[in-house]
Amino acid sequence: MGQGAPEYTELTPHEESVGAFCIDRTEVTAGAYAACTSEACQGVDQQGWCADAEEHAEHPRNCVSLQQASAYCAWRGARLPTDA
Repeated sequence: MGQGAPEYTELTPHEESVGAFCIDRTEVTAGAYAACTSEACQGVDQQGWCADAEEHAEHPRNCVSLQQASAYCAWRGARLPTDA
């Protein structure tokens, strides 16, 4: 990590090791996201066309902020992946 991409200019290149982990095979759908009862999941971060649960339940959910994505993961008892 830390080299090859402009956004890593402040990091010293280094090796990174990660242990075993589980990750979802597919993106979160608009329908699945709509089931989130956490208040932090509410609202949209409008950036163009947004999939809504009523008409596009099987589409990947978009137009959420990092905070909303994190809140959804916590609601599910999970977390977002780390950079490593």
